[in-house]
Amino acid sequence: MTPSAKGVEMLSLINRDMLLTSNDKSSLAIWSISNNLLTLNGTVEYAENLGTANSATLLTGELSLVAIGHEYGHVSIWTIDGEKINFLHSINVRTPANPSNPWNLHNIRGLLPFSDRTVITGSEDGDLTILDVLDRRVIVRKRYNKNAKLGINNLAIKGEHLLLANCSLGSSDQNLWLYKVTKSSIDLIASTNLLSDQSKSQSYNFDVELFEKEGNLQFFASTEEGFLWYGLIKNNALEVISHSRVASGIAAALDINEDSEHIAVVAHAIRLFKLPEIQ
Repeated sequence: MTPSAKGVEMLSLINRDMLLTSNDKSSLAIWSISNNLLTLNGTVEYAENLGTANSATLLTGELSLVAIGHEYGHVSIWTIDGEKINFLHSINVRTPANPSNPWNLHNIRGLLPFSDRTVITGSEDGDLTILDVLDRRVIVRKRYNKNAKLGINNLAIKGEHLLLANCSLGSSDQNLWLYKVTKSSIDLIASTNLLSDQSKSQSYNFDVELFEKEGNLQFFASTEEGFLWYGLIKNNALEVISHSRVASGIAAALDINEDSEHIAVVAHAIRLFKLPEIQ
């Protein structure tokens, strides 16, 4: 039976005809897409000490590559060959410090392309890295918040701006962080806490999206209260414009399509919203 009983933790569209998903602790599932139908083409195996796939991103340079973040804090690199992928190598990016969670979790929930050979990773152990996937080298490592109590849930990037979602604990903690990223640094710019009910001690930010429209850098985020949050990045600050309930007591998954000017919000059901017009 595939995917495994754990469910699908990672899904990545490789090309118009091929979809890749997590399967179990030591394999990926490869699907073909034809006439709007998915067909399982089989699985590819990897070492069990990497763990279940959590995230993935494509890199297009001299080689067509897919980078995959895993449960135990590794990134595996695969070459794309038509309808096949081939394992190249893996890189351990686990924090050398104590994890920013009490359960020793190292899931790589955030994984973004940064150049044709570098990616940005965000782990539940609390570390952000810039990773050269061909040299197998961590170029930059940064704990997203020196007082972090929990890890990183998701990342979004636009140009030199990086957004990070996490779970805040306590009135002084934040669950949305903004950084400026260069080839050699990750620098904190601003942060805020997306929380409607201020009596709550925890605010789980599940997903973030960052996009530019009409010259304005804008963001969406979804939190465990069931709210979709919308705001701007202005003058190196996070400006929250509005929030609206899109689910009841559950966080939503987000996917944005700037070309069609819509954002998909997936909670109890899939809902489609038009991107806001900024006056």
